[in-house]
Amino acid sequence: MFPIASNKLKEITGGFWYQESEPEIQITTVFTDTRKIYSDPSAIYIALEGPNYNGHAFVKEAYNKGIRLFIVSEIRDEFPQGAHYLRVKDTLFALHQWAVYTRNNFHSKVIGVTGSNGKTMFKEWFAAITEEELPLFRNPKSFNSQVGVPLSILPLDNSYALGVFEAGISKPGEMEKLERLIKPHIGVFTHLGSAHDEGFQNREEKFREKIQLFKNSSSLILPTHLSLEYQDIIKEEIPECEIITVGSEMESTFRITTQIQANQAQVVFHAPEEYIFKIPFSDKGSVLNCTLAIVCYLRLKLPVNKLQERLSTLRSIPMRQQYSRTLGNAIIINDAYSLDVESLQIALEFLDQQAGEREKCLIISDFAEPLHKVEQYARLVELVKNRGIQNFIGIGPDLFQSQPVKSGKYYPSTKEFLHQLQSQNFNNQAVLVKGGRKFQLEKVVQALQTQRHQTTLEINLSAIVRNYNALRLKLSPNTKIMAMVKAAGYGGGIVEVGNMLKNNGVDYIGVAFTQEGIALRKAGIQLPILVLNPWLDEAEDLIEFELIPSIYRMQSLFQLDEVAKSLKKDVTVHLKLETGMNRLGMQASDVVECAEEFKRLNHVRVKGIYSHLAAADEEDFNDFTREQVEIFNRTAKQLESILGYRLTKHIANTAGALRFPEAHFDMVRFGIGLYGYNPTRTELKLELAMQFKSSLSQIKILKKGESAGYSRKYVADKETRIGILPVGYADGLPRSSGNQNFSVLFPEKGYAPIIGNVCMDMCMIDLGDLDVSEGDVAVIFGHQYPISILANANHTIAYEILCRISDRVKRVYYED
Repeated sequence: MFPIASNKLKEITGGFWYQESEPEIQITTVFTDTRKIYSDPSAIYIALEGPNYNGHAFVKEAYNKGIRLFIVSEIRDEFPQGAHYLRVKDTLFALHQWAVYTRNNFHSKVIGVTGSNGKTMFKEWFAAITEEELPLFRNPKSFNSQVGVPLSILPLDNSYALGVFEAGISKPGEMEKLERLIKPHIGVFTHLGSAHDEGFQNREEKFREKIQLFKNSSSLILPTHLSLEYQDIIKEEIPECEIITVGSEMESTFRITTQIQANQAQVVFHAPEEYIFKIPFSDKGSVLNCTLAIVCYLRLKLPVNKLQERLSTLRSIPMRQQYSRTLGNAIIINDAYSLDVESLQIALEFLDQQAGEREKCLIISDFAEPLHKVEQYARLVELVKNRGIQNFIGIGPDLFQSQPVKSGKYYPSTKEFLHQLQSQNFNNQAVLVKGGRKFQLEKVVQALQTQRHQTTLEINLSAIVRNYNALRLKLSPNTKIMAMVKAAGYGGGIVEVGNMLKNNGVDYIGVAFTQEGIALRKAGIQLPILVLNPWLDEAEDLIEFELIPSIYRMQSLFQLDEVAKSLKKDVTVHLKLETGMNRLGMQASDVVECAEEFKRLNHVRVKGIYSHLAAADEEDFNDFTREQVEIFNRTAKQLESILGYRLTKHIANTAGALRFPEAHFDMVRFGIGLYGYNPTRTELKLELAMQFKSSLSQIKILKKGESAGYSRKYVADKETRIGILPVGYADGLPRSSGNQNFSVLFPEKGYAPIIGNVCMDMCMIDLGDLDVSEGDVAVIFGHQYPISILANANHTIAYEILCRISDRVKRVYYED
């Protein structure tokens, strides 16, 4: 239950604080993965242990990221001093104890959900139809494991009228621990399939284990066929629990009939009362889980009058049979996170409904450690035949060896398939990607979606976070960071990048113009946002959206004060000091002379002062940079002395932060470094977070003497094989890249120079004897091809290249 006092946590877990003096802190945040840590003084890191993982090895990393409270089961010599360590016998058990305490203090009803498939689908759809009636708390995504469930429970408090938690297991003994955490009043059992069969002797044992979740529940809702098949186990294990069944069978508590109508289903409830509902799905799995959600809703005796309206708004759950349309008239259906025969059958039904006139393609991994490979693959062959799959692709060592579908293509690993993906053509196909989690077929989905867009800018949000963390390590723990996301996040997307950095602990965000700040506010980002170049006619917006304007002329302060007075609101500002850049900014003498007047402002408070280094990346100008730092430091101290309070001081950009530690002051501003470009010669390795790509639209042969492009700047001196890429200067490829000034890269195949003038929407390249085909992807810049090559070819800098990439270029965001 957040927040929780550190001494109370000691009592709950039965541990002891390793230091002599116990901390007195209200804990509000828990981390178990150092990659997700952001700066939070009230956070605690739990060093969990697993078969292939020991969180104690990452304690130092967590400390370097600002964590000062830890739950550990051992004390190591390398643990940093100056932190508090709550030592327990078992860190996972301590996490469970904490969750049990939280759950026991929750006094409203809890619904527990289990099953081989459909848990998340049921939970999200039930929440969607119920939230307006009851304040409802649920575990996020598929946090249903021995770690995910307790982490999900910790924020639970009595402001909610209902809790919904899903529970997943893979072996005997696990559900008893989860039941102790969830303690559901009402149970829901969605489905029993072959997922995790390898962890149990048989299906009966697995069913018996799963219903342990309901041993103290008052009622259990489940499909009628499961109740009939396992009625003896139910009577034996949960004899006091009311069994509520749903199905077409006459024995059903809620007896239903279903009629499929185009892409929706009409479900008629015949008993105990008659209702008719239309739901926006027609595949068996969605209909079942939606029906279970309706029954659960009805059992809670919630009003039915608005239920149909809410049902009509339901959508497929992300990461579960989610599909996206691509160029080439293809669709990609993403069900890449679980695999058993039953869920495959449901997914193939979904493929049928979405395919239309397209050919159907199935990309599937090995079944996860199947107990009965022969039977499973025989069933797979039958499903492929019955569902009319024209293109079958199998991934994994078992499929590669057995090759059950004779007309299929097979690859021993996901990596090998991705390596050969460019040779595949999925135009006019409906592609279902279905596999076990360990095969990471989500990478296939990502690659397919990227491949089908002819020109894309890929943004690796994880790389931006890694760069942020690498840069942050160059600072002292007390130095704040402002992330510059101006110019649409250097081309990467202001909201997407801003949200990612917000979630990873950045202190401030910097933008160029007021409208950029407003966009971030509307996206829910509440961090301090500094607007570098505000216009005073936008003063009301600046104040209304609580943005921090940069002030670079004295008169602006007094005008802003008048507007704030009329709105009856206060506003904070940062002063921009001129130290040698000779762009926007006030002279040092003017700032000092007017300092007394700042104190007479009624609604404006000067909270910060900053300047900008003109040549921090150039070693030849080190003395000039140090002089700028000295002017800034001297002026800031004088201003603080007159005002009588400390200001937030910042002058260093990425280059300045890396080369001049004395310029760090209270905060640094990281811009281009976040996106993977190191503007200095320092050894810090950053990862380029963006890749600019385009796919070959056409290949043709020019005869000797034929020309290509406007003004006939290229004339073939021999028979020449050329390609056309759908990327031009309107997309951000500089026109001066043409006439063989720059070459694109076909990974592992070679370079192709741009010939003739770059056009507005496309360019031509000399393919020579490269082994490439139409649809192959050319890299303009990316991980294997530094952006500096394109910048140097056009006599410019990486900043300009990134900022010039047009909005019409498809952005593809992903995390790795």
